[in-house]
Amino acid sequence: MLHDPAQCAAPADAGAYEAAEHVTVVIHFQFRDARAGERAWWLAVEDGVADLCRDDPGRELTLVVQASVRALTEVWAGGGQTPA
Repeated sequence: MLHDPAQCAAPADAGAYEAAEHVTVVIHFQFRDARAGERAWWLAVEDGVADLCRDDPGRELTLVVQASVRALTEVWAGGGQTPA
């Protein structure tokens, strides 16, 4: 499991959840071993709605993930070993 809710601290008040609803998160995935034209993807989450983009959405990046397709698949699937 990538995220264990039991290990996360609860915010001090419910207002923190409301503030988080208005935060835009943009994650840029760079796959070094993908085919040309499929190496760059963006996941944009705004107002609780996620959108997977092939083109840069033009927003400030929150996180950049550089990985092989296999490595990210292993993480996503919860694989116990790190691929070579």
